[in-house]
Amino acid sequence: MRVVAILGSHRDGGDSSSAVQEIIEGLRLQETDHQTLVALSRCRILPCLACNQCSEGDCVIKDDFETIMDEVKQADLVIFATPVYFNGVSSMMKTFIDRGQQYYAKPDGFSEKKRDVILVATAGANEYEDQFEGVRLNFQFFIQYLQGKLWNFIRISGTDHTPVSMREEMKTNLRHVGQLWRERYDARD
Repeated sequence: MRVVAILGSHRDGGDSSSAVQEIIEGLRLQETDHQTLVALSRCRILPCLACNQCSEGDCVIKDDFETIMDEVKQADLVIFATPVYFNGVSSMMKTFIDRGQQYYAKPDGFSEKKRDVILVATAGANEYEDQFEGVRLNFQFFIQYLQGKLWNFIRISGTDHTPVSMREEMKTNLRHVGQLWRERYDARD
């Protein structure tokens, strides 16, 4: 099993990272499994130039994006995690998603391999209507271009008042999500 987790927080160790760590714990990774954890805050991802070069060949930008996407191409499960800013994804995650435009432009797309996606969004504000709708919309087509299927969308509100690390029931539920995915994956064999 290959798992790639992409963290879109500007802070290390924040709520979205904590949530991902609980999911990964639930996956009960074994020696034969491969895990890649990518903190976008430590990567160099430049914005799309809208130059259309990708429709005729490879992207002209040379940064960490392609290395990350090489890992995603091999993944069975991709976990995207982002804090919510103004009902949308973080600026780093948005830049990352926008670079995926090149897969839409290429006739052969991203890859033949299908993969599951777990999307995690954490919001500081208490829950309100449509709080996570922008995150869902930002990822909708990006996941499709990655030959992904949204397996679970985890929405966590109120982290300004009670961080994920202080919510024992939430942490148990997140580990359970990882466990359920692992059981489903193991049943495929």
